[in-house]
Amino acid sequence: MIRLRPATEADALQLLRWRNDPGTYRRCIVARPVGREEHLRWFRDRLRSPRTKIYILLDAAGRAAGQGRIDRGRGSCEISLGLGRESRGRGLGTAAVRALTARAFRLGARKVVATIKKDNVASVLAFIKAGFRFVRCARTRGQDVYLMEKTRCDLKMALDAASGLIDETMVAQYMRQKQMLEREAERERRPYFAPRPAYGHDQRGPGADPRHRPTRPPDRRHA
Repeated sequence: MIRLRPATEADALQLLRWRNDPGTYRRCIVARPVGREEHLRWFRDRLRSPRTKIYILLDAAGRAAGQGRIDRGRGSCEISLGLGRESRGRGLGTAAVRALTARAFRLGARKVVATIKKDNVASVLAFIKAGFRFVRCARTRGQDVYLMEKTRCDLKMALDAASGLIDETMVAQYMRQKQMLEREAERERRPYFAPRPAYGHDQRGPGADPRHRPTRPPDRRHA
């Protein structure tokens, strides 16, 4: 279980410690530590912004387990989160995603989205278990990412996942969708028309008659 407490300026340094933990920033889109002054400026700006909500994630015992954020857009919200080192591996990630998603829907969002680095497998699985689905692969700030979303129509799936009924099914679905998206990305990287080989190169296929050689087209300039 995760509860959300709105963050205050008194939480600034705790968020900085979580943000600069190597296990956290390596999973961020901006994969580097941030300085104290840079963080404080960013944090104060976000607290004043009417479009951003920052929360402290509290576990069942009321201890601070990490931070979560909701960025509001037109009809949608984007959520992100990070757990402290001591809170990882306890199954809190999925609970935190569910709590932030429920809060985003209460704020009026019709759709909740997330951007996750492709190599952040733990986060990808946490979002899948919370009922999110893949949209597409993308590239953001030089990083390969998955774009995921959950709409109000997906709430039943989230309730099934919360009861533990379809966790294995969702993991299998994740693997199928991951393979599909990677095949799609590979097709997008290929040229639509394969370049024709230059004249004079051996164009024989593997089963061609070895005595066959390409012939020069007839010269019709003086025909």
